[in-house]
Amino acid sequence: MPLAGRVASGIPGQSVVEMALLLPVLILILFGVADLGRAFYYSIALQEAAQAGALVALEWQHRADCADATNPCSIPPCNALAGIACANAQVVAAIKNSAPSAMPIADTDITLSPAGEWATATGWNAGASFQITVRNTFHFVTPIVIKSSTLNLSANISANRNP
Repeated sequence: MPLAGRVASGIPGQSVVEMALLLPVLILILFGVADLGRAFYYSIALQEAAQAGALVALEWQHRADCADATNPCSIPPCNALAGIACANAQVVAAIKNSAPSAMPIADTDITLSPAGEWATATGWNAGASFQITVRNTFHFVTPIVIKSSTLNLSANISANRNP
């Protein structure tokens, strides 16, 4: 009987040691899965931001209020810009506004191409093709698990304007 009492009293100590050994591993796995979920969310949000910019680019040619290259536009992103400069400002504003607040997108993260066509009025003609690229850097919460603490995300949209 005294032997059984010793075995029973040793079990709680054993479970505490097991928990102490496994808990850090379980926490790292949990945070790693949460980081992966955040990375996928940011990737999808970046793609949706690029799509929002493409939608503005596709619809802009049909706008009568800002399509005139000589008259300034009164829409807030333009603020007295006209023609292609107003169109570019609207595309960039649509991309920035559709991104989540935790994922700020700088002007340097947005590429509108082909650059020559976006800089002149010919790029906005019906049937012209364009590409929008949006980039962002994702920062992991658990850099211990992953060798690099950042992940470069990119979203590309290519389209042709309809007549």
